[in-house]
Amino acid sequence: MAKRMQKNPNMVDISSHSDKRKKKKTAKGVRRVKKILLTCGKVLASFILILAITGSIVITALTVYVMKFVEPDESIDIKNASLGYTTTLVTTDEEGNETEIATLNSQTIREWADLDQIPEHVRMAFVCAEDKRFYDHDGVDWKRTFAAFANLFLHFYSTKQGGSTITQQLIKNITGEDDVSITRKFTEIFRAVNLEKVYSKDQILESYLNLIPLDQSIHGVQAASKYYFNKDVSQLSVVEGAALAAMVRAPRTYNPILHPEANKERRNAYVLQAMYDEGVITAEEFETYKNTELVTAVDPQLPDSEDDSTYSWFTEAVIEEVKADLIDKNGWTEEYAESQLLSGGLKIYTTQDPRIQKIMEDKYLQDSTFSASSNTEALTQSAMVIMDYEGNIKGLVGARGKKEGNRIWNNATMSTRSPGSSIKPLAVYSPAVESNLINYSSMLTDEPVPTVLGGVLRNNWPSNYDHVYRGNILIPEAIQRSTNTIPVQLANRLTPQACFNFLTEKLNLSTLVENDITSPRMALGGLSKGIKLDEFTAAYQIFGNQGVYTEQHTYTKVVNAAGDVILEKEPTVTRALTPESATIMNRILQNVIEGPNGTGRGARLNNFTVVGKTGTATNDAGATTDQLFMGCTPYYVAGVWIGYTDGTKGIPSGLMRPITNIWKTVMSEVMDGLPSKSFEYSSDVIERAYCTQTGKLAKESCPSQLTGYYKSGNLPDYCTEH
Repeated sequence: MAKRMQKNPNMVDISSHSDKRKKKKTAKGVRRVKKILLTCGKVLASFILILAITGSIVITALTVYVMKFVEPDESIDIKNASLGYTTTLVTTDEEGNETEIATLNSQTIREWADLDQIPEHVRMAFVCAEDKRFYDHDGVDWKRTFAAFANLFLHFYSTKQGGSTITQQLIKNITGEDDVSITRKFTEIFRAVNLEKVYSKDQILESYLNLIPLDQSIHGVQAASKYYFNKDVSQLSVVEGAALAAMVRAPRTYNPILHPEANKERRNAYVLQAMYDEGVITAEEFETYKNTELVTAVDPQLPDSEDDSTYSWFTEAVIEEVKADLIDKNGWTEEYAESQLLSGGLKIYTTQDPRIQKIMEDKYLQDSTFSASSNTEALTQSAMVIMDYEGNIKGLVGARGKKEGNRIWNNATMSTRSPGSSIKPLAVYSPAVESNLINYSSMLTDEPVPTVLGGVLRNNWPSNYDHVYRGNILIPEAIQRSTNTIPVQLANRLTPQACFNFLTEKLNLSTLVENDITSPRMALGGLSKGIKLDEFTAAYQIFGNQGVYTEQHTYTKVVNAAGDVILEKEPTVTRALTPESATIMNRILQNVIEGPNGTGRGARLNNFTVVGKTGTATNDAGATTDQLFMGCTPYYVAGVWIGYTDGTKGIPSGLMRPITNIWKTVMSEVMDGLPSKSFEYSSDVIERAYCTQTGKLAKESCPSQLTGYYKSGNLPDYCTEH
């Protein structure tokens, strides 16, 4: 037995060979992993080496570039900076000849104060809020600069974080260079470093505090102290100094007189907080100052200027539009855009027709244009906009009477008023024709549309202006009578969402809100916020130019003092209607002016066809608060509004001329002398006679016929009743 158990030397040890195979396999795997790791290491090392080489090249190139700026640059005079160039507004005729229509001057108010006149707590309010490491850096706060740059890509902060130091801000204020570009930023950084080689910190801070724009054309803390607080800068308290420092980011937004709550919020949460964090004020002082009431000057007045000319309504509209576009398209701050507009030596190419503007201004100075009575106790306000069919505003007035002052409320571009029935052609009839829901002579039933209003079912809503329901009614008559029931019916069939989309997406009306979709009054002009007159006038272009909408605008381009185009207007252009639908709507709206029951008959012109629509809005008491007329001629589209600025007061009956007569008074003179011209119509629209009793295509046996205009694919059937 023992012999049998002895190992035969000739036998193969299977388990031993298996272990060896495993060891070889493991060793092979280890070698493979090592090879992979070695390869990865080589790749990583190569990548690091490439980065190092690239970085060295970039740093070398940057160093060479920087070396060009190492010599002190004394070309920037920080105390005697020459700021202020005249901006001109021009218009061009068909031959390209330029005519200057206005000049803008900043009328900047400055009064120099030496640094020792400015209290330390005022200085530190600006330093803590704008550049807390001002006394430590060499002109550039690299930590803030890198953080601001990284935030552009990594979004550490919810808002854009500025990296500009006080030195950099001073350079921007002097040079006027603030375009958003890497080149400009690098140049500014180098200039800041060099500037601090020439001037001391105190000199830089002194100039900064004397040149910083603080709204209302006021530059510097001395002028601001006298304007906002009626005192010398040396008398400013900590809270008053903090209030001025709070304005730097956006002077108009944080103006302590115009927007005291906004100033207080930023003053407490940002400026005073920064002063406390930097140890300038104690915790007890921080709490005291936060709760200290800021007392500003009562009815502050800017010093008299040599140029006290008043801008026209049109000029002010240009200023606001260009300013908004400079901020939006160039990335400029509000205060910088304002300063460039008023003192940057810009040339603004406007859309104005000086002849039209003068006619409008002259008519709006005359009470006889508006009033049917000599009673001036209840004078209403008015505004008017005239533009061509490419959205170019040719003339604009924002109120009647003599314009008092500059940069005041403009009813033509700022007010949002209820359009009343003048919205019907846009919100309802146009999309209904476009979608073939109706044709020129469609017949519908003039009857109430039971609707829930304020939680109550209204079976008799809407009522017509004369409180009469006429049963079967044709589209031309429904529009010329301004019937209310038909638009509501059509809006329900189109869906309110479709009507809303047409107004906002096709016609770019910016003041409509989501609540308007659910309001049954939208089809009748009952909007949450109303509509701006200039936007509404632009929307009516589609009835005079075969369905194309072009966003309204007052300028075409802006050129800087060096002759470079810094802004070019690119208005929104959309095809709102097909040429066929626009032609049919034009023909329908002629009934408002020419029809026997047309509400716009007072707008007829002797030598030109007019299409348009009236609109009336009422308050809860049933009194008329707003009246509009939107009218199109072959040359221009013009909108006029009358009412009261507060939007709630009723217009006294009998004191106002009809809105259409006001429109005609202006437009008769505007159109006088122009060559005869007709609207352009689509050649694809078919002209046919229709039966006035059925709305169907007429046969010889139909007793009463009129001419209708139809799409080839949406012709009515022939009348079967005659």
